[in-house]
Amino acid sequence: LTAANSVRVQTGQKDFFENGLSISGRYLDGMEEIFRAKGLPIELTRLPFVESSFVIGATSKVGAAGIWQFMPTIGRQFMTVTDRIDERRSPWKATEAAAKLLKENHLILHRKWGLALTAYNHGPGGVRRAMQAIGTKDIAKIVKSYRSKNFDFASANFFTCFLAALHAQMYRDILWPDHVYEPALISDSLRLQKSYKPKQLLAATGLSLEQLLLYNPELDRSYNRNYIIPKGYRVFLPSEAKMVLQNAIASK
Repeated sequence: LTAANSVRVQTGQKDFFENGLSISGRYLDGMEEIFRAKGLPIELTRLPFVESSFVIGATSKVGAAGIWQFMPTIGRQFMTVTDRIDERRSPWKATEAAAKLLKENHLILHRKWGLALTAYNHGPGGVRRAMQAIGTKDIAKIVKSYRSKNFDFASANFFTCFLAALHAQMYRDILWPDHVYEPALISDSLRLQKSYKPKQLLAATGLSLEQLLLYNPELDRSYNRNYIIPKGYRVFLPSEAKMVLQNAIASK
């Protein structure tokens, strides 16, 4: 009865999660590959279920953006975040950034994933203060005993929310027996050998705008405002489009 009275219910989350489950099919294979290459547990790629439920255009009221919900200040440490191009909205580049950040948190915070994941939400400095205040590295004891103006409900429950999301995704066939994954986006990255206006890049690759933004959603502002995509910028393209662009470059 005590446990039952402690359960927090938030209506609409099951449908929201199920929608994210479908969308995640586009990205999880590629995200797991990125985390595996960094020597990180692939289970960590389920964190976007907590942050955004894989909604690419997700933006919080405090300015966090993308499926990994990077704040601008943190995002700029790992990616390009400007009024022209915001790589927080790239599923691949943001995943690379998240892998680096989580690995740093893990190393800083005594190689404990409970602390490292809590720091993703609360910051490593805040987690250190909590550890010092309670005198422990045990995340369960910190959550139970630590009280602070900034260590609010979201921060205190972030790790358990991740575990719940991981559990739900692992047992998706039981919880959502009729769910359907969207097909995986298979892409190759390519650094542009010259600058392009968005319409020039569309012509050079043979892609539609919808296709280009599916693989590179961070380029929406560039297209809408006709900003130049700079030389050296890394784009993600289907293999055929990459070959078309490479052949076009080689023929000149």
